[in-house]
Amino acid sequence: MGLLHAYYMSKLVSEARREYEAGEPVYVAGFDVNLRRTSMRQVRREIERIEKALKPIGWQLADVEQFFASVQLSFVRS
Repeated sequence: MGLLHAYYMSKLVSEARREYEAGEPVYVAGFDVNLRRTSMRQVRREIERIEKALKPIGWQLADVEQFFASVQLSFVRS
């Protein structure tokens, strides 16, 4: 895992933690996909990484939507 990826993951986790502590019922995260260089296996692996990182905070994955070259993940409080 590269430094840039680690930075974005830590930013995502801190943002999710802040939203959870603020009492928000839903948290939405997303990432862009380079369709020429990224396989569906890599996209699924990234979704699993994000889900695994946010589960200890208290978020549960509710929905995954793809729109052109981006993926949007919706989480709800567990």
